Amino acid sequence: MSDERGKDSTFIFETDPEDPETLLKEIMEDPPYELTLSLEELFAARKKRKSQKPPRAQNKFILFRKDYIAQARKEDPIRTKSMNTRDFSTEAKQQWEDQPAVVHQFFTILANVATKKHKDMYPGYVYEPEKKKDKQVAVSEENLTNDSSDKQAAISEENLTNDSSDKQAAIAEENFMDDSQTVFEENFTDDSSDEFEEYVDYSQCSK
Repeated sequence: MSDERGKDSTFIFETDPEDPETLLKEIMEDPPYELTLSLEELFAARKKRKSQKPPRAQNKFILFRKDYIAQARKEDPIRTKSMNTRDFSTEAKQQWEDQPAVVHQFFTILANVATKKHKDMYPGYVYEPEKKKDKQVAVSEENLTNDSSDKQAAISEENLTNDSSDKQAAIAEENFMDDSQTVFEENFTDDSSDEFEEYVDYSQCSK
């Protein structure tokens, strides 16, 4: 994977949060990291989202990870064809930690631009994290009301003929485990920045 491009790894850009786009334009004349995606593609939000709420602004690691995935798929389509979100995330995190400070600073500037664009597109946006317990309850209620007919029939028949407390507890435990796993898998495989951040410790990525 491409990293630096001959620059001194100790050099740090002077960031200007008031005008990050002008600064980025200057840096892109000779960037310290060769991007696979265009800036337009990098800053673009996902076209398909499960949530109707506006997406969160992409931070520096999310931008790095997004470009890394595009690069990996381009360079090795056969190997990456069988990779899932977890695989890509693990590799991206390792690559991120190996980058010099100048590359981290470069993606910080990219993130500043992404944040500015996000504010222009979603004025007044306030991030409201969805509580995991609330999400589990919502999924549980949906499963109870929209379960398959076969499973409903099986549970109903068993409850009518064997309404013992032990069997009811077993059914409740099974449903809870299924729902919890569904929530985890849905959150982890969702490629949006807000849900991905729930499962990545960014404090370990901010060198």
